Amino acid sequence: MVVTGASAGIGRADLEVLRDYALEAFGRVDVLVNNAGIPGGGRFEDVDFSYLDTLIRTNFTAVVAATKIFLPALLEAGGHVVNVASLAARFAVPGSAVYSATKHAVVALSESLHAELAPRVRVTAVNPGLVETEGFPQRGMPPHLLSGPSGLRAGLSGWWRKA
Repeated sequence: MVVTGASAGIGRADLEVLRDYALEAFGRVDVLVNNAGIPGGGRFEDVDFSYLDTLIRTNFTAVVAATKIFLPALLEAGGHVVNVASLAARFAVPGSAVYSATKHAVVALSESLHAELAPRVRVTAVNPGLVETEGFPQRGMPPHLLSGPSGLRAGLSGWWRKA
């Protein structure tokens, strides 16, 4: 099951309905993949305050909420949380201050939960690099450094088979 639209305002009630639907349809939840992100909006001094709020809610708060709501089912199944962060979590660049901070928060949450929940639930952070998408066009980057959504999907599925 794939759900998109975190930036459109999926909230607690929506996540609870989704969890209940998954449990009814499949009987358990083995994997939760938190993959939400919107671009950072440019230089910090130029970004509108309301956009900063949206950025933080989408890129970090949504990950916390989904993990918290799905955690009882994941504990029961001995499941796995995969949080997609970004290489920007480790290497911040100008124009991405808050974006990088939100993705670093995802990594920090993942590392803490990894230690806290093991061995009952595995928690992993994935930090893709330069993935070219509609929201992140990666203008001016050398093509050999870029990956598209299909490359990310292939990398994640290859990793999952090894885990």
